[in-house]
Amino acid sequence: MTLRRTAAMILTFVGIIFLLIGFLLTKYLGKPMVEQAKASENWPTTEGIIKSSEVIEKREDNGLMYSANIVYSYTVNGQTIESNQVWFSANYSSSNRQEFQRTVIDYPVGKKVKVYYDPDDPVVAVLNPGAFTSTYIVLFLGRTFMGIGGL
Repeated sequence: MTLRRTAAMILTFVGIIFLLIGFLLTKYLGKPMVEQAKASENWPTTEGIIKSSEVIEKREDNGLMYSANIVYSYTVNGQTIESNQVWFSANYSSSNRQEFQRTVIDYPVGKKVKVYYDPDDPVVAVLNPGAFTSTYIVLFLGRTFMGIGGL
């Protein structure tokens, strides 16, 4: 077997792996997340209350990363539920603390909020319905992997 043929086989194998990972990310994570985010705009609402609101700091290899942890409770059909999902997105974090500090300021402890909940599964809820830029991250990654694999 020649070196050229071995390299071609390795590249084909890597391409197939990238295609497969991209397909799985797109089909099972990215696309459903975007569809659910868009559907949330038409979900019923109920009143909730913010239970805790803080910026979380996590040390990673590339420095400090931040995220907001907003916990709220709400009641649907007599059942009290707690959630920490403000909007639909991948587990989003950033090195920009101010970005999450603004979210914490918007949702102080004790604030009454409008909660959008999935009528088929009331445990799934958000405070900000709809799709945002961060909602598309997993879908973008999946399609990027598929594109690389296709090359």
